[in-house]
Amino acid sequence: MTSAPEAREPVETDTADAAVGCDLCITLLTHMRAAADERDLSGEVDARIRYRRHMLERHGERLPFPI
Repeated sequence: MTSAPEAREPVETDTADAAVGCDLCITLLTHMRAAADERDLSGEVDARIRYRRHMLERHGERLPFPI
């Protein structure tokens, strides 16, 4: 009998090491948190996409999609 694959935990972007020293990372994370606090789903998704794209292009790190 095979077991179900283990669920991966979402990446915690509040403590992303790449944000240290990168003004754009800090700005995007701030926008993401503010949109989430305001329950602005569209703004949160936009900030997440921009953050993921920035992380890949600038820092070479591919972030997984949240579950």
